[in-house]
Amino acid sequence: MDYLVKKIDTLSLRKRLIGVLKNDQITYVGDLLKRSEIDLLRCPYVGPKSVEEIKRVLNTLNLNLATGVAHKRGEGNARY
Repeated sequence: MDYLVKKIDTLSLRKRLIGVLKNDQITYVGDLLKRSEIDLLRCPYVGPKSVEEIKRVLNTLNLNLATGVAHKRGEGNARY
């Protein structure tokens, strides 16, 4: 099965966490894989325990969160 288009509802995550992720525009596993730990911790109501739960579930699928942080335009020293 292609996990990128699998909805996060099908993962073994707490319902509250799924709702929080959906509120942050994370609907599919592919959306989740684009995020780093730091990105997730910036989501309202997502703490270290929730991130560990996400990592544990993704690990069972042999998947990992992104590394690094996605920078928004105009942040840091990056030139566009």
